[in-house]
Amino acid sequence: MAAIAGNEPHPPLFYLLAKLWQLLAGEREVAFRLLPLAFSVLAVPLGSRVAHQLAGPASGLLTALLLAVHPWQVWHAQDARMYSQAATLGLATILAALRLDEQPTNGRRLLGFTVVALLAALSHYTVLPLLALVSGVWLLRHRLSRRWLASQAVLWGTSGGWLLVNAPLLGRYSGNGDQPPFLEAVRRAAVAFASGRSGAPEWATLAGVVGLLLGLLGAIVLVRRAGLPALLVVGVVPLTVILEWAASLRGPLFNESYLLIAGGPAVVMVASGIARLGRWLGPPVLAGCLAVALLALSNYWFDPAYAKAADWRSEARAVAQGARPTDLVILNYPDPTFEFYYRGAAPVRLLPANVPFRREALSRELAELTARYDRVWLVPVRAANWDSDGFVERWLDVHTRLVATASWTQVRLVLYETARGVLARARPLAATFDHVLLHAAALEPTSCPAPCSLTLHLIWSARQPVATSYKVFVHALDEQGSLVAQSDAVPADWQRPTHELATRRTGAGRAHTRPAPLRSLSSDCRAVPGTARPPPDDHRPGCCRGRRGERALKLAPPLARGLSRMIRVALAVVVLLSACAPRASPSLPPPASPPATPSPAPVLARPTVVRIELYEWSISIEPSEFPAGRYPVEVVNAGQRVHSLAVSGPDGEVETRRLRAGGSELLTLEFRPGEYLLWCPVGDHRDYGMVAYLTVVGELPHPNGG
Repeated sequence: MAAIAGNEPHPPLFYLLAKLWQLLAGEREVAFRLLPLAFSVLAVPLGSRVAHQLAGPASGLLTALLLAVHPWQVWHAQDARMYSQAATLGLATILAALRLDEQPTNGRRLLGFTVVALLAALSHYTVLPLLALVSGVWLLRHRLSRRWLASQAVLWGTSGGWLLVNAPLLGRYSGNGDQPPFLEAVRRAAVAFASGRSGAPEWATLAGVVGLLLGLLGAIVLVRRAGLPALLVVGVVPLTVILEWAASLRGPLFNESYLLIAGGPAVVMVASGIARLGRWLGPPVLAGCLAVALLALSNYWFDPAYAKAADWRSEARAVAQGARPTDLVILNYPDPTFEFYYRGAAPVRLLPANVPFRREALSRELAELTARYDRVWLVPVRAANWDSDGFVERWLDVHTRLVATASWTQVRLVLYETARGVLARARPLAATFDHVLLHAAALEPTSCPAPCSLTLHLIWSARQPVATSYKVFVHALDEQGSLVAQSDAVPADWQRPTHELATRRTGAGRAHTRPAPLRSLSSDCRAVPGTARPPPDDHRPGCCRGRRGERALKLAPPLARGLSRMIRVALAVVVLLSACAPRASPSLPPPASPPATPSPAPVLARPTVVRIELYEWSISIEPSEFPAGRYPVEVVNAGQRVHSLAVSGPDGEVETRRLRAGGSELLTLEFRPGEYLLWCPVGDHRDYGMVAYLTVVGELPHPNGG
């Protein structure tokens, strides 16, 4: 209980039941998922019984049919969370309250209601509005009694006590949803009640409107037939939606899953409305409702765009197959799903282990861990309530070497090599300069087909603090001793100045070769996917920009062939040159022969339109690269939620209006050479991964088309 209260914002009942079920049924995935499935199956007879008691047998049968195929019920039946449990116990609470209303002095029924309502309250906080509604209806229909007051004291005392225990965590909880306008919240609730989360944008809203109208008709039928007790069904739906929207005013808290407590009552209302339509109009409307449910289920089962969960299974399998005992797996978010599937040899660490965290302490811990392991497998998750700015990933980007990245549905995997791992295969150097000891260097790749780039990894440490920020010069020579490529930069792509080297701590840096020496560099280079940002004042021609990793330039074929042979002759002359107090740089050796004429670089085609699609939770750009110029840009919301697009580049920032699912907006933008940042500014969508980087290369076209 103490562990739940310190790490989980929701009430504890589901986790206690899951632990007990795990002891009985084992730790297999199928066994664990049987618990929420059992609650969803139990919701069908409970909802049918509620509808039968309020509106008759026809409504009861229709409710059972609609609940059995309802996409939302199926969705949460396969979710190892408390939502199906809370929804089912909510229906059980309504049924127990209706039975108690028939015999208010029956002690057994009061005890049954108290037990069921208490279990529901300990399942999810969204049950509390239902309990308040039950109390209100009781006060309007019956006199207070000592038994009723004792029941209320147990319910609200237990719920309030847990809220007090969990208050510190709830105060830090930043939400798992967004902040829609009220009408948008109503629309999304109606869509969820009609087709869950897998309804296609082109028909989901229409289905939601039809469901809303049927629900209003059913509400009238229920109130006319059952009177005030019908408010337990009719009132809980709008009350839950309004309160959920009101809670989102303080943060991104609007989430359709939190509305599931009202899902069963909403189906009861729709079923009562269909039953009221009669034998001629009712069957075709029912067929339409079933068609909507089957279409939504088809999307959920067969269309990856509607996948509800991240593919943790594939990611954990990939790490288990590739990880070594000398590797470390780091999770930057406390999601237990990865560890549930992971069966590898490398240990797993959660960093940061708690929030809030001190960056200095976390940096020291990361430095100590990377000194003990050869490689680091990072499972990065961008969550608003945990490592929200990706501090762990940014630290590893700077202090280790990026090896590879991979992605599956809604999850990413990044593999880094530490200084210890590079040292195991590097060439020892043991060179010193101003208290800096250069231990070793490693070159990648060892062969270089055109076009290509070379990366030199340097391992160094400081004997004592270094007060000056130095640059690293790398000169690459061919077999004749001619300079064919060069690079000069602060270590680690401008991200690790030498004055930040810690004493007696080994660090890693990168330097990258540049082609075409002794002449100006062209600007029609292509960025390798995943590149690092040079400093703002670095405007040297030919510098490619992109997301992260290595800077790279195209090499003409003659130069590339020279570089492939260069490794056998001479790699680099590494000279540390003070940026603050310039020293005389070494003279370059004269070329043995005139430089070869490079082959013309390929010309990027000019697209007629740039199409940008917004998904949950990614941004797609087509084409992914194009020359500078003025283009029409079509922004399309291909997701299920409301999104918009913000673009920031050399000329400032522009933002589209908010787009509903399936909506689009056409812009005309002038792209200058440089790096552009694209993201969704709605709520915390950027934190969930809706961010992209675009590099535009080449010169702007001449006004006359030249």
